[in-house]
Amino acid sequence: MHQRISAERGTWTAIEAGLYATHLLEQGDRRWPPAELERVAEAGAEAKRRVIERRLPLALRVARTSGSGRLPVEDRAQEAAAALVRAVEKFDHTLGTTFDSYALWWLAQTVRRAESDQGDLIRIPVHTDATYRRVAGLFAAQGSGSWHRFTGDNRETLDAEGINPDMIRWLAGLRTPVGLEFCEDGLGADWLGGVLVDEAAGVGEALEAEWLCRVLLDPLVFSDARAVDVLRRRFGFCGEPQTLEEIGLAHGVGRERIRQIEKVAIGELRACVSLRDGCVHVAWPVVDSAGGTSRGGDRDPSDA
Repeated sequence: MHQRISAERGTWTAIEAGLYATHLLEQGDRRWPPAELERVAEAGAEAKRRVIERRLPLALRVARTSGSGRLPVEDRAQEAAAALVRAVEKFDHTLGTTFDSYALWWLAQTVRRAESDQGDLIRIPVHTDATYRRVAGLFAAQGSGSWHRFTGDNRETLDAEGINPDMIRWLAGLRTPVGLEFCEDGLGADWLGGVLVDEAAGVGEALEAEWLCRVLLDPLVFSDARAVDVLRRRFGFCGEPQTLEEIGLAHGVGRERIRQIEKVAIGELRACVSLRDGCVHVAWPVVDSAGGTSRGGDRDPSDA
């Protein structure tokens, strides 16, 4: 028994020395020869690896038994393994506590926190999740059948916990599925399916937007190249939409002049672009023999 305790202490001393040697190497400390520090660091890393390998079954057991099952067991096992490494690095063997007891606390806390952070589609804050689990445990233990009855029967207990009836109703709805037809006001003005729309453009939409930008704002369409830049800035084709004042500062003119340029450019755009059969048709300008321009026939913009 004495030999086993001595061996355990030697292992933890080697791990601690290895971590300190690694720190000195990273800091570039020259009080000790780098070769000696590297030797101590390697010995500590080897001792750390052996401890982790011996305690991996403990981490897997905690991953299987801890938590409420909201997170797949594979994910819980990964979190537990990472917590085991952290526990080995933080353990202080001089305090007289066994490592298994110390590691159990780290493992259980990490798995529960991972479930709170990752176990739901919509993340619930950790402290709110802890309150929910505490209240849900009381609700399940008493078998009240309804949250309203549970609130009335346990008013004193809930007051002592600092939980009011409004919070009970809010907690009760945290894990209640809501259909896409649900309306917040009951009038159908803002149904959930319309609110939870993914506004991020897909690859096809992004390519189409880039193509339209290139076609509609092609300098050949406009008589004034400055109009192209005004429309690009005004409608956000080059980033965030800009105000008339911002565009005027970029061109060295006033906002009223930019408004006039924008109005003329939009008129030219309407004159040469039409939508037929679900396709954009552009009447590209044609230069005549006298140097003037006129609107030609439709062409495929990809040929431009």
